[in-house]
Amino acid sequence: MYTYECESVRGESDLFGWEIEDYQSVIAFGTVRILEGLKEKRAAIEALAFKYAPDDTEKNRTGAVEQDWKALCMLEMRIEHLTGKESL
Repeated sequence: MYTYECESVRGESDLFGWEIEDYQSVIAFGTVRILEGLKEKRAAIEALAFKYAPDDTEKNRTGAVEQDWKALCMLEMRIEHLTGKESL
């Protein structure tokens, strides 16, 4: 198990004196594990493939997964704490 911190920020930076017009930030704290079971790994990648390519055919999604299956590493993060900011 690993502990991992991830942050996503969208907007303009005030690093160079720019005015911040739009800002979002989410920080997730939790434990990350590698999905090692084949069924678990397959279910996770299929869910992601459907989420990000819902209009694609199942055949195309499955083909893309199969093409990179050997190199694929799926991770699961159990979120223990979230913080967020938003200023729009």
